[in-house]
Amino acid sequence: MYSMKNPRNKLLEASTAELIKPAGQSYTVDALASDLGCSKKTIYKHFRSKEELMCAVLLTYQKIVERRFQRIGMEQSNEVDILMKYIYAIDKSIRDIRMSRWYKHSKDSNRMQEHYFGLRLSIYERYLMKALFSFEQNFLSRGKNTVDVMNYVISTLEHFYVNSTLDALQNAKSKTFVDTLIFVLHGCLISLESD
Repeated sequence: MYSMKNPRNKLLEASTAELIKPAGQSYTVDALASDLGCSKKTIYKHFRSKEELMCAVLLTYQKIVERRFQRIGMEQSNEVDILMKYIYAIDKSIRDIRMSRWYKHSKDSNRMQEHYFGLRLSIYERYLMKALFSFEQNFLSRGKNTVDVMNYVISTLEHFYVNSTLDALQNAKSKTFVDTLIFVLHGCLISLESD
């Protein structure tokens, strides 16, 4: 619900919560205003266009994603568990945005798609690389480097996200592709640890 205290931030928070919800029917600024309990005019008072609002929503969502990964980074777990948690968090972060109202309404805008691509790239570079870095010496001793392994993980995830329809993403509740990927990586990392 929209609040008068710090109106732009409150509007952005509420808009993010609404636009990251799973996509359904067509969703307009009028519908957003109605869901937020404010007028369309109020939205446009703080954001010059729908595109500006959508870009601000993605940047706000990126902060949510960063907090999700920071919580994982502060956990006291072994490297394999941390890696698995990072991969699940990567999947959740990208899946949430891919299935959202935001994505449905931004796919025709090059600017917003560039922001979305930037978010995915940031997630991969910052968090997947960080999780894999603790295994770097093991990879090097096997003739692999962390970048090779990271590229394998990214290509596996991206293949699924790019080639899946919205229905397939919604119905893949077991996250079979992530489970399989983690199983392969986990076995690889366990064998490297035991050598």
